Amino acid sequence: MADRKRSLSIQEQIGKAVRKARGLNRKQSDVARKAGITRSYLSDIENGKVDVSVFVLYLIAKAIGTTLSELLRDVG
Repeated sequence: MADRKRSLSIQEQIGKAVRKARGLNRKQSDVARKAGITRSYLSDIENGKVDVSVFVLYLIAKAIGTTLSELLRDVG
């Protein structure tokens, strides 16, 4: 029987997008501080462990220096 890759949940897709947009040159703690959230909450978002509001995603996008639509471009 062939292995089948599990598809990512929407939470995991969003987390992957946030992590990719943050990149290697931005620390979680710096982005979280600029967005007004905790570093652990940002970590949970990036790991697809929580349902995140559009408003918080907007704050993260702004802290990263991108738009919400660009952040979520490949999600879905």
